[in-house]
Amino acid sequence: CDLFLMPSVIYKKSVEGFGISFIEAGSYGKGSIGGKDGGQADAIEEELETYNPLIPNGSNWKATFMLEYDDEEERKKQLGLLLGVDRAVWLKVGEHDPIVPITNEDLERETETKTSSVHFMRFELTQEMIRDLKQGTSLSAGIDHDAYRYSLEPIPANIQEALIKDLD
Repeated sequence: CDLFLMPSVIYKKSVEGFGISFIEAGSYGKGSIGGKDGGQADAIEEELETYNPLIPNGSNWKATFMLEYDDEEERKKQLGLLLGVDRAVWLKVGEHDPIVPITNEDLERETETKTSSVHFMRFELTQEMIRDLKQGTSLSAGIDHDAYRYSLEPIPANIQEALIKDLD
């Protein structure tokens, strides 16, 4: 299916329609249409409140940064070593200063002993950076953390072109 549709039905003071069904449909990447009864409106509103802040606004990019380790013991070890990694990620537009993301605006995702395996990031670009990108300046990305270093200089053209489409 491409779309999940679940109208709410009120029958003798009983309301049929569970909001959790919309959450499950969303987990499979399916769009949903629902009524206003039976918890549906609350579930849809919760999804909007959760995901709307992740949509770029024309002067920024937003990303979910995930650290994945299949082995649980290795994951625990690495999350301890990677404390602060979310603040070591960067993007760079040509010769402009690197852009360090604003991270985890929704809640604290780090303790004194480990980082989270998921971080939400917002990269704010200046109008000059946006202009330069649209004129063909290259975009690079990387991580400069003591426990992990990586850079991609430049980002492949097809990815850069897709990112530029999110900018005003």
